[in-house]
Amino acid sequence: MLAVRLLAVVCLAGRVPCHSAGNVSDNKGPPLLGSVPRDDIMPNYPEDGKTYRWNVSILVTLTTGGTLPTDLGRSGSAIEMAIREARRNILPDVYVHYKILSRPGMTGCPDEENHATYLITNYAYGEAVDQGIPPVGLLVGPACSVATQHMGRVAADMGLPLVNSQATSDYFDDMGIFKTLTRLAYTMYTLDAFSFRVLDALNYTDVAVIYDEVMPWSQVTGQVFYRTMYYRTGPIVMVPHQLPYKPAGFTNFKGMLEDAKKVSRMILVMAPAKVVRTWMLTAYDLGMCNGDYIFITYEWFRSPYFGDYTWRNGDARDEDARKAYRVLLKIASTEFWLNPSFQKWSAEVKELALSRFGYAYGQDETVAPAVTGMHDGVILYALALNETLAAGEDHLNGTTITRRMWGKTIPSPEGSLNVKKNGVKDQSFVLVQTDNSTGSSWSPTANGWSTVMSYDGITGIFRSDVRPIVWLDGKPLPPNVPACGFQNEKLSCILRDNSSTTVIAVVLAVLIVGVIIAVIAFFVNRKMKFESALRDDWWRIGFDEVKRRNKTDFSSKSLKSIRSRKSTVSLQESKHESIFSLSQTTRGDVMDLSVGQYQGILVFAKTLDCRIPVTRDLLLHLNRLRAIHHDNLNRVVGICVDPTFEAIFTEFCVKQSLSDLIHNERIDLDWSFKFSLVSDLVAGMEFLHNSFLQSHGYLHSSNCVIDGRFVLKVTDFHFPMFRSKPSTLSVNNTDQEPNYKSFLWRAPEHLRVTMPLNGTQKGDVYSTAIILQEITMRTDPYCDHSSTDHQQTDFQIVTRVAKLEDPPFRPNLTANIPKEIVTIIRGCWYEQPEDRMTFRSIRMNLKNSKLTKEGNIMDNLLKRMEKYAQDLEALVAERTGAFFEEKKKAEDLLYQVMPKAIADVLKVGGYIPAEAFECVTVYFSDIVGFIALSSESTPFEIVDLLNDV
Repeated sequence: MLAVRLLAVVCLAGRVPCHSAGNVSDNKGPPLLGSVPRDDIMPNYPEDGKTYRWNVSILVTLTTGGTLPTDLGRSGSAIEMAIREARRNILPDVYVHYKILSRPGMTGCPDEENHATYLITNYAYGEAVDQGIPPVGLLVGPACSVATQHMGRVAADMGLPLVNSQATSDYFDDMGIFKTLTRLAYTMYTLDAFSFRVLDALNYTDVAVIYDEVMPWSQVTGQVFYRTMYYRTGPIVMVPHQLPYKPAGFTNFKGMLEDAKKVSRMILVMAPAKVVRTWMLTAYDLGMCNGDYIFITYEWFRSPYFGDYTWRNGDARDEDARKAYRVLLKIASTEFWLNPSFQKWSAEVKELALSRFGYAYGQDETVAPAVTGMHDGVILYALALNETLAAGEDHLNGTTITRRMWGKTIPSPEGSLNVKKNGVKDQSFVLVQTDNSTGSSWSPTANGWSTVMSYDGITGIFRSDVRPIVWLDGKPLPPNVPACGFQNEKLSCILRDNSSTTVIAVVLAVLIVGVIIAVIAFFVNRKMKFESALRDDWWRIGFDEVKRRNKTDFSSKSLKSIRSRKSTVSLQESKHESIFSLSQTTRGDVMDLSVGQYQGILVFAKTLDCRIPVTRDLLLHLNRLRAIHHDNLNRVVGICVDPTFEAIFTEFCVKQSLSDLIHNERIDLDWSFKFSLVSDLVAGMEFLHNSFLQSHGYLHSSNCVIDGRFVLKVTDFHFPMFRSKPSTLSVNNTDQEPNYKSFLWRAPEHLRVTMPLNGTQKGDVYSTAIILQEITMRTDPYCDHSSTDHQQTDFQIVTRVAKLEDPPFRPNLTANIPKEIVTIIRGCWYEQPEDRMTFRSIRMNLKNSKLTKEGNIMDNLLKRMEKYAQDLEALVAERTGAFFEEKKKAEDLLYQVMPKAIADVLKVGGYIPAEAFECVTVYFSDIVGFIALSSESTPFEIVDLLNDV
């Protein structure tokens, strides 16, 4: 008979060592706060003589002895009550045990982040295996968001359901990663939706968000609110302003509220209750509680962790606080704690919390929804497990059980628990207000607040008319933007407040004179800065300032690749069209300067075929070039104009050129990698086309370089004025243009007519199409048209491209290229330039491509770097093995020549001292008649004879 055991293991930090459930406690008296009970909640369990059919383990991670709402002292009793309910009524045929794991000092989020996942995995794969405990079936917890991120990934890898009732983060929305996580905590999605409906109902779009960036709930709420409002799309445009603060030593309450006054009349405050009271008293002192401003705060649920959101504090400022709270609204969860059934259940939770865990709930302290979520999570899993067993399915299939937990509604101490089909608990919220005259509630509701708006998470019904908001002295709510602006800056209001015509005329005259002076000063200052920038020698690099790199600083393969680019089109397209070449000269160590170090960065030296005249035009060009900054454009570092050496220095990219990458068979280019390269190329060229340079002109795969992060950067665009006049296709005299490979990327119209020095934008688009063909097919351009006679083939190809064939002669595209990329390539190499796409349209097509849904570019980059590292490790292992093999052969040969003892000393560089012996025997041997025998035998016969001796 199959035996499965439901083992609830609560991983907590306590002051006593960890013991198995069911052990009778040896301690006398009530337990200490933070201690772990040793006895089972059901001492007579299991029943004598009863046979159980199944076993499953449940692991729970929580803190203990801390202030979090789900700390063991507050939630341990609710978990045990759920275990008892599961044993008695849900899983009668399942043997249920539980065990508590603990680690001293795990009282808060930082400790939980460090220990929770370790406790779970160490127990599941270590202690549980040693004790013969069945495999784990469920994980519950942990409390904090970062720890839950770690645990969620572990649970997904282990295939285990994970229930959490406290952690809140928008990271958990990625169900591809957290595919077994059931969230019973308040989610930002529902809170955002309710808050937006409240703001829309009140007609507020300019919102100031003040939040505590240390307290987890306030930080998450404030940051997510700001981002969500900032990126909100649709007819309503939000204008949020975030004002975060660190509570430790913070005193600038007035300054921050003054900043909020300048941008908004609606101010959201995310902070603990006592700090909210400080904010409101500060607002009262600044005169912001007269009805011209409206404040909203958030209370996730009633808990000592947040405090009591009331104006009463028993001090001299209670009356001021009561008046200030008249302009404060609060978004909170529904008041389920007033239900008699919940009060009865929570009374038992509190009683067991004291008797078993040593925690005494406060007189007004409510059992938090996060604690109820722990209880409901165990019940929800038990029901799903029961359904799985009834269906005859695998009781350890976490994915199946998780799907049965989702899309389910079950009874709960709060009334009912509804889990949506994405594993998120439905939330209900209310907007409440205090009484404007006395500060007490309008009706007998909890804590002096009364509901004005509500949202039912189960039905999705939002009500903005529960009760009207009564403002001060019957005034209407303050407008989103005052008639005179937030700071009374509108000119109409200024003029209206000054009735004297003379005063107005003087003010206008002063303003006009001030504007004229300001404009003159602006242009003078701008001119001075401009001339100062021209005189700045930031670009000048001395030959001695560049530290030459030894050849051993880079692999021989990398240096060979860099130098081989001279023969391609990377740095020298042809003898006449080259603007850059490697330092190929016999002057001293100039060759080593191809790659060097300047001011801490690696640079690449490119010499010119002409002198570099330092003119005003060049300085203007350098000044404008300095302002070009883009992740996909290779930056120019400076110019060396020494009499013995003239070169342009750019950033050195260690992964060589795109052409090198395409032909490197050791690197696996999947479609996500190719898509990233294409996106980088398009982004860089779009930025270049929008700059003062307007176009590249000589774009091809060899002047697209790859840096150490596998980011593609376009280079060789910086100085078009140094280029020689481009030549056209020479049909009759091929000796003058031997490098026809450089024409493979050139647009047809530039093969027929002389191209401008900096090319054209449509010509760059055509070149991009050829590069895309190289990337997608990992071949040279027109690879399907090439033959063994490479130069002649290149000439034939460019000749056909230049002709007006119908259809135009272009590379053939293979069938495995995605349809979206094929559409872009064909749209880029149309014969007529005006028909070709722009880089903006290319980017939009790529953005709408399904390839963008195949994964985040950063995740793909990390995968590619990991694969690259693995390939490198394999290569190192192969070379290391070959080295040791050769070393062994050398050692064997050495041992054959010399005695082993002497050979071992020589191997480590030791000295062989002379030795003296009193008596030695010298043995001589000879083969009789060997000389005569050698003269009559062949060499092979002599060798055979010696081998036989």
